[in-house]
Amino acid sequence: MPSWVNRPTLHTQHHHQARMSKSKPPAFDAEAQRPHHKPPYSSSHSSLGDLVEKHQSRLQYTIVATARLCLLSLVIVTSLLFYFRYPFRPSPHMQQQTVAQAASVSNAIAGWHDRLQPYPGGTASFHPKRKDLAFVQFRSTPVQSEGFTAALFAPNVVVDARGTVSTLSKEDWQGLVDVAKRAVSDTPQTGEFRNQWRIKHERTSFPIDWLRVATASEGDDLKEVSVYGFDGIHEELEKPVGEITALPMELKEVFNLVGEARDGYKRGNEDLVIVQRVKSILPPAGSAA
Repeated sequence: MPSWVNRPTLHTQHHHQARMSKSKPPAFDAEAQRPHHKPPYSSSHSSLGDLVEKHQSRLQYTIVATARLCLLSLVIVTSLLFYFRYPFRPSPHMQQQTVAQAASVSNAIAGWHDRLQPYPGGTASFHPKRKDLAFVQFRSTPVQSEGFTAALFAPNVVVDARGTVSTLSKEDWQGLVDVAKRAVSDTPQTGEFRNQWRIKHERTSFPIDWLRVATASEGDDLKEVSVYGFDGIHEELEKPVGEITALPMELKEVFNLVGEARDGYKRGNEDLVIVQRVKSILPPAGSAA
């Protein structure tokens, strides 16, 4: 048989290749087979999520700030309640220090009446002025309603119970003025007539010492305090002033010291002219001049 009989023709080759290409499985494309997921949110959904997140952040900030404010308010209210329920009271040690300091001042100026010097020009030449007044003190008794004890005038003048005008050393004058101001500024008001403190005694008809002090805050008025039954020994009060049951140290100090101005005084022997000059410049009690 001729060889050309079994030789495939060109047509036969193309037909065979076409059959082979149809029977061959397609090549695997991993990228083509990978599933493609669309984003779950569109651009509008994303913006809504941002707004929710911002709102939540602001809400959390508001809650935290409110909680802090409430806590601060609670602390302040608790502190105020504690302060008014348990006000500060000095310890016994602090009280002892204060008493010691006051005693030191009192000891430094005690005996001032014995150290007086004559007033230049003599007593009769003295004409007091209201603007120079530092303080004035009286003693009221059943027989003398407004007995004169002493008056201090700037810069260093004192008129004692006898109506004698003298001069003080700078230290004595300033020391007396300081204790007088403490007596009216560092003690509470009693609410009684002339701000009176009453010392407990077994009997009645004791003198009343009455102090009137010039202070810048009062203008032309004189700040006042008085003590019934002061003798420098007894200090228990007839009734408490607030929680105070004994005469305050500031009052004991001033009435002891200024009381020296009555040394040598005898009623009827005082210089009434000078005493009246002093009284004439004083404003009425409780009102302006």
